[in-house]
This record gives sequence, structure tokens and C-alpha cells, in this order.
Amino acid sequence: MQAPAGIFKPAEIAKSVTAVAREFRPDVVRIRYNADSDWSGDAAVYFRVLLSDEVAEKRLHEIATKVRKRIESKLKLEDRGFLTYTSFRTVTEQAELQEESWD
Repeated sequence: MQAPAGIFKPAEIAKSVTAVAREFRPDVVRIRYNADSDWSGDAAVYFRVLLSDEVAEKRLHEIATKVRKRIESKLKLEDRGFLTYTSFRTVTEQAELQEESWD
């Protein structure tokens, strides 16, 4: 999907995503994302948040909620016409699954 010029600014998004990941260290190892269409054809940004195993064992819901809300408030993608989808995975899960889009 090609987003309209001026709405999806890759450099701006990358900078904001890096800032959010830094804000939640060491609980958040990294955040990856991509823009695409969702199942209904709407413009969407998919976030993949890699979490430390420790936080997932003790505070998964708490951290997931905080990270999701921070991404939404910092990037304001819905104001630009994008839906956001956020997935979470632990370091151990990624080591087992070895899904390239999460690296």
C-alpha cells in the first residue's frame, strides 16, 4: 500500500517508534512496524513489540497496555487515517518462531 504523501512520513514514524521503545526499556526489546491495508482494505500500521521474557511473566497486560497507549498517543496515526494493530511476543517466542518480520 502506498500512503498519500504527507500523511505517512516514514522518518517521523521511525523516530517516534524508536523513542517509545527506548521509553520502555528494558521491558521492550524493540518495536518493528509496517504500513499496509488491513483485511477490509483500510490503511493500517502493524506494530510488532518484542518484550523481555521477564516482563511477560510478571506484567504482560500492564506493559502491553502502556505501550499500546503510548504508540497511539505519540504517533496519532488514527488522526491521519490509519488503523493501528499491535502484536506482542517475547524474546523466547521469537527465538522459537524465528519470524523475519520481528527481527
